[in-house]
Amino acid sequence: MMIHRIWERQKGLFIDNTTSSKAYISTYNGLCVSAADKEAVQILIKGRNRGGFGDETVLLTSVLCSVEMEHNPVEPKLRDKFAYYPLLMVKGLVSLTDGLITWMQSHFDCVITPMMFSAHDLAWMVAMWSGTTTEPVHKSKPVELLYKTPSDCQGIDKITFTIESTDVKDLWDRIHDDKGSEFSSEEVTMFINSLESHFHSLFRVKLSALQLYSVGTSLSYIGDVGRLKIFSADHVLWILRYLTVLSLEHFTQSCS
Repeated sequence: MMIHRIWERQKGLFIDNTTSSKAYISTYNGLCVSAADKEAVQILIKGRNRGGFGDETVLLTSVLCSVEMEHNPVEPKLRDKFAYYPLLMVKGLVSLTDGLITWMQSHFDCVITPMMFSAHDLAWMVAMWSGTTTEPVHKSKPVELLYKTPSDCQGIDKITFTIESTDVKDLWDRIHDDKGSEFSSEEVTMFINSLESHFHSLFRVKLSALQLYSVGTSLSYIGDVGRLKIFSADHVLWILRYLTVLSLEHFTQSCS
């Protein structure tokens, strides 16, 4: 209740003078799954053009949430006054995003940092999500692995490896013995190594020596700097659940 009243008092207080905009804060239903999850919060920034004319339009959409968080890192005696949200998803202009983050950090005594994904994190996502086909074969998106090349490799700044989703699923089914949702780190390593070895056999390029920085599957596209695009509405909770786990791990490591 304390947190809810604070959000209520702050409604509409964020104003960006450059675009004549104002923020509207409300709860967002459907993402609270476990007992440790706090009710999700939506922040919309609406505004008119620089002249102040015309109807209001949504300039930025953001959601604070956690999905099936295993445990709450906030001490029990403080949970009635403080909430931990592992994820802040934002869609909007960079300038408005920066302004919103600055405003939130100054008003709520919080820390918001970019969620960075390692090559290991991205490899796990490919293994989890590329084996799931949500649409007919002719509509299913291909799997994409994007690698950064070294700075001294002039003329090429990235390499994109695109594979048909059915071929990737077939490879994963051959590697993954148990058809359940659980799988091992060894299976993920074998899966990525098999894809990279296939690329090497075709083009004589060792992708394992490069940095994997972005992946795309039939479910989502995600990059190492926290950019995310979800394609399957049926898997939103599943994807956000894994991102919640990663965020909580990063938070725990930073506090240790």
